[in-house]
Amino acid sequence: MKGPAALICGIFAVLVGLVPFLFWGGALLAAAAIGLGIGGIVRAAAGNPRKTMAIVGTVLGVLGIGAS
Repeated sequence: MKGPAALICGIFAVLVGLVPFLFWGGALLAAAAIGLGIGGIVRAAAGNPRKTMAIVGTVLGVLGIGAS
């Protein structure tokens, strides 16, 4: 379940990172998205079928860091 969690955190990280005074929250969400995404990718190597969500969540986490 790390893939969907990374995706949700990544989406909120990008959205919150664009708000002028909430960028710290966006950075924290982005860090969580990156961590969960990498964990999801590692678990996908063991047969978890949600690898695409984990990859997208990781990419959105990186974009969230950029937006913050």
